[in-house]
Amino acid sequence: MEETWQAPPSALDTYATQFGRRVLHWRFPQDVYDAVGMESAIKEVMWPFINFGVFVTIMFVVAVGVLCFLLTMEFGTAASCLVFMSRQYQPATSNLWADALTVNTTDDWNRERLEAMIIEVTSGNQQKYEYLEMLVVDSQGHEDQLDAWHPWNFNQVGAWEFPVYVHMAQLNSVNMKAVILSNIFLQLSIPFLLVLTCSALWGYARLPFAGPGAIFYLCGSLMVFSMNASFALSDPPEMTPPLTADENRRFEMCRFNDMGLASLAWVLGAEMLIAMLLLWEVAAYGKPICNLVNIANRFNEIKVSPKGEDAQCMICLEQLSSDSPTAPHPEEAGVTWTLPCGHTFHKACIFPWLIRLGTCPTCRAKI
Repeated sequence: MEETWQAPPSALDTYATQFGRRVLHWRFPQDVYDAVGMESAIKEVMWPFINFGVFVTIMFVVAVGVLCFLLTMEFGTAASCLVFMSRQYQPATSNLWADALTVNTTDDWNRERLEAMIIEVTSGNQQKYEYLEMLVVDSQGHEDQLDAWHPWNFNQVGAWEFPVYVHMAQLNSVNMKAVILSNIFLQLSIPFLLVLTCSALWGYARLPFAGPGAIFYLCGSLMVFSMNASFALSDPPEMTPPLTADENRRFEMCRFNDMGLASLAWVLGAEMLIAMLLLWEVAAYGKPICNLVNIANRFNEIKVSPKGEDAQCMICLEQLSSDSPTAPHPEEAGVTWTLPCGHTFHKACIFPWLIRLGTCPTCRAKI
């Protein structure tokens, strides 16, 4: 029979194989490693494991860098800044607000109508806001700031072209220190979440998707919050009740300077992207390694025979009494495994199948 020539493995493949062998030796006891035949599983798990390790390392390095940046902000001017986070109400938001915040004629512009607007805006939120801001825009696009509490100056009405549209905003003051501390807490939790993911993939815990999913959610929420805070530092709101002297000083100290919040938001977006890639890698790497752990845990329920019976292997379609054509080593060619469900296959055929899918090919029973 003519032998088929095969190219020698590259240095990268050789290194990856050695790395995978060391990882599996570290995870499984030597007797389990030899009994199951983990040597033939190296190629199934080494590249997903290496890819996952690269992304975990990148995430950890980025988290350390962001933590250093946040500590610089914490001990700098940024921690003393004050920003205002708002909830906007405009006629263009929905038909409901279009009716409530539109005044069609001069006769409709009165104290009762304005008070009804304020009650409708402020009573619909469970969250309590400190300040209220009102802006009137007429049909020609002219804008006037309006005090949010009476007595109102109705002398402005003569200069407006009706209908007019009232834009309202509820605001809360937020100390930059709180924004920085929440982001520091996130960065400190990332290593813990990565350890949780790795332990789940190795069979020491459950929910392998919990770590990357939590990182994705936390980074997303804090990214939006940080970006909004950076925009809020551009202009001081004219609100009621007016700002105190200390609030004005703290706002003006940082006005027109985002204090690194925009850069922080972009980095959090990058962490979200890495977390999303980690979710992908968990799906790719997690299934083979979890299936391998399940095989090792239930190996005492698998019947191993040096030679099979006169029946057909449903994977290679050869007789179990003959050697498997896919056996990587001659000594494994005739070995058969009878799974806990009772179905028998060549070991060289069923082992890669179980690593990839984790179920019996015949009855789909989980291993």
